[in-house]
Amino acid sequence: MKIEIGTAYYPEAWPEERVRLDAKLMKEGGISLVRIGEFAWSHMEPREGVYTFEWLHSAVKILGRAGIKVILCTPTSTAPAWLVKKHPEIRIRRPDGTTAYFGVRDHTCYTSSVYRKYAAKLISRLAKEFASCESIAAWQLDNEIGHTIFGSCHCAECQKEFRNFLRRKYGSLEKLNRAWWTVFWSQEYSDWDEIELGGMELKMDSGRVLDSFRFRSEANRAFIVNQIQAIRKFAPDARICTNNYAGLFDRFKAAEMLDFMGEDFYPSADKPMGHNAMVLDRYRCLKEGVPAWILESATSPGAPMRNLFRFFLWSFIARGYDHIVYFHWRSHLGGYEKSHGTFLGPTGKPRARYRLLQEVTRELDAVFKKYPSLPLPKQEAAILHDYETLWSWCAGFWSHWGEFEKTVEYSHRQLLAWGVNSDLIPPDRDFSPYKLLVIPLQTHFPKKLARRLRAFIARGGVVLLGGSSGMYDGNSKLLPEPGPEHLREVFGISIEDFIVFNSDMPMAKNEARESSLSKQVTFSGTLNGKPVAGLADKWIADMEPAGASVLLSYENTILKGQPFFTENRYGDGWALYYGANLVDEASLRVMTRYAVEKAGIPCRALPENVEAVTRGPLTFFLNHGDTPVSFKPDCKGTVVAGGRFSRGRLELQPRDFCVIEHE
Repeated sequence: MKIEIGTAYYPEAWPEERVRLDAKLMKEGGISLVRIGEFAWSHMEPREGVYTFEWLHSAVKILGRAGIKVILCTPTSTAPAWLVKKHPEIRIRRPDGTTAYFGVRDHTCYTSSVYRKYAAKLISRLAKEFASCESIAAWQLDNEIGHTIFGSCHCAECQKEFRNFLRRKYGSLEKLNRAWWTVFWSQEYSDWDEIELGGMELKMDSGRVLDSFRFRSEANRAFIVNQIQAIRKFAPDARICTNNYAGLFDRFKAAEMLDFMGEDFYPSADKPMGHNAMVLDRYRCLKEGVPAWILESATSPGAPMRNLFRFFLWSFIARGYDHIVYFHWRSHLGGYEKSHGTFLGPTGKPRARYRLLQEVTRELDAVFKKYPSLPLPKQEAAILHDYETLWSWCAGFWSHWGEFEKTVEYSHRQLLAWGVNSDLIPPDRDFSPYKLLVIPLQTHFPKKLARRLRAFIARGGVVLLGGSSGMYDGNSKLLPEPGPEHLREVFGISIEDFIVFNSDMPMAKNEARESSLSKQVTFSGTLNGKPVAGLADKWIADMEPAGASVLLSYENTILKGQPFFTENRYGDGWALYYGANLVDEASLRVMTRYAVEKAGIPCRALPENVEAVTRGPLTFFLNHGDTPVSFKPDCKGTVVAGGRFSRGRLELQPRDFCVIEHE
């Protein structure tokens, strides 16, 4: 197999002789993929209906002769000046009536029928030009769909299509008013034209904001479909993806329409190991069984003190990425991103970053040439990540997005701390490959999902459920009955009430208990005979046991003595619940281990800041820490890259890795 290393490249900015030189340098540097075209609309169509693809044909041919494949992008994140001037209505319109301005990217409305028409016309011409080109490895739609500095669009066409969306969904205003609970704040509607789009920044009712998210997610997918159809009309077998699809829209549903997903990930040495691993796992799992590609990453993370390019590249491979594209090849001489990290600087001459690229690609070729392929990592634990829950929980409050992300990241991080890797999956994914499901926050349990969870636990699975899960209906309204909805008998609890608050507690370290405990919600008890004491925040449950065993209890506040962490035997499995949306990491780690052991998943004894990931015959060990480590790995074999064995122990320097082929 070959690990395909690529780079973003902008041949529209350079003369043909420079493109020839760049292709030569790329080949010598180990580059086998080039991503081009994502910002080149004005160079493809300088005036309406005037197409200039000669430079693009030339670049693709030059790269092809060098053995370099091309990811051809549609340039719809950068509508040209002539189009914006002719059709100013395609610009994003803010709720206050102000509009996006020309001169940046992502300034256009995804719903606009006018913009979609012009986009489809250009993309069709582009697809026709390159339909039979063997150098095209894949097509990338747009660039980072949904990422814009202007926020969500509230133009007249968006408002009209939102009302059409609501008519299809509810059928009548009476049903809509009930679903949204519009009786509060005198928001009852008597005419469809009275309804306008909601937004998280507008402090509107949760039902309206939730449906606005649903509509925008659907509109973005229609924007994608418009481009897919334009390409497939002339290139029916094209492999199509997009990159870094915005996290406020349903990435799982977007993935269903694409051949594979692309991720833009700029890792940071300042971020904890768990954050980097979670980002990679999240994108890897968007399309089940289909490897994702990294379509943008940093050429020199950690510079200038050190260049961690090699280290993070191996971490990408460990977590299932075999196509990795970097942003970008050579510094732009002008423009907003002219200072962005590149392989070549503004002079275009190979220097230190290029030499490191050569070293690393040679190393990759030498290591992987003996393997026909590597499977994706297979995990025994999964974390539910539901966009309906994200929208429901966040409705009206930007801060809640961060809270939701924390619940997911903290859960992933605690599993990783015990050497347990996990998938991030949607609620409709098959649960059978897993022994443990962690559900840190799932506001609503539709009956179908509840039945599937009940069956999973009855067959011997373990579910670790958190916080306000199962306390809302499908329209983000609180339920007038105890929670968790449809699952009370499974978990053996009855959540009768809750308290929402914000203690601003430091969640990372349990030492926070030593100061200002009077302002913290604390809980304690024993797990596996060992004392546990922790902190709860944001949302806490007031519940009664209804058959479940109480493992940990609140030790202060008006809930003192009531259950906090419970377990219930159901069929052959276990249902565990902790009653807070955020828990300090030390105690969450202990509760997570308890769930892991209940599920029969072996913990992996690893030094702090060391991760281990297995892909088929290879196990990758990576030290994300700033100090050397020495430990005895739990697998026997031969070192094929990095690290070294000394007296049966694996030694890893700071930000170092080792790949072991199993005996």
